[in-house]
Amino acid sequence: MGWYWAAWLILGFGVPEGIALATGHAQWTLSETAWGWFDVVPGQTVRQWTIVHFLLAGFMTWLTLHLVFRAFTVWHLHRHL
Repeated sequence: MGWYWAAWLILGFGVPEGIALATGHAQWTLSETAWGWFDVVPGQTVRQWTIVHFLLAGFMTWLTLHLVFRAFTVWHLHRHL
């Protein structure tokens, strides 16, 4: 399964991101796309955020804690019969 995720990361993210950056089309990057979807504008304060800003912040917080600290992990305990 590790190969699948490596291929997904390279082909699904790395190639499109590399093409966007190499051709000078920063608007095609994942970050620019996410900022557009979530209406993130430079200079916005937290008081100007909408629900989608909080959804993005919550997701990014979860993702960071999950990947860096293994938080929110479901542990499968092996039962001995």
